[in-house]
Amino acid sequence: MDSGIKEIKELLVFIALLINASDKATKDGLGLEDVALFMPALLKAPEAFSGMANMGVEFKDLSMEEVKELEMVLAKELDLEDDKLEGLVEKSLGLLVQTVALIKEIKSLKK
Repeated sequence: MDSGIKEIKELLVFIALLINASDKATKDGLGLEDVALFMPALLKAPEAFSGMANMGVEFKDLSMEEVKELEMVLAKELDLEDDKLEGLVEKSLGLLVQTVALIKEIKSLKK
């Protein structure tokens, strides 16, 4: 059964927007004027967290094609000032998603 990855995508977008805002806000020291930078992430929060109950099913049913799609979503949404840091964050979050997929494959071998 293919449950899709809608909820995981929405959470990844939220996380990327939050990281983007943090990166920009801390560039010259965090201040009250930086609150607006967090609005895109805050507006996505309800969408990102409303489907958390379904994420377990989505992760369980994750295919390698979906892992690649999630990596592309992350690459599209993440926008840091430091390109090297952005690449490292993309790799780290992508590795997390790939680890979940690998665990799934290992569990399927035990059946």
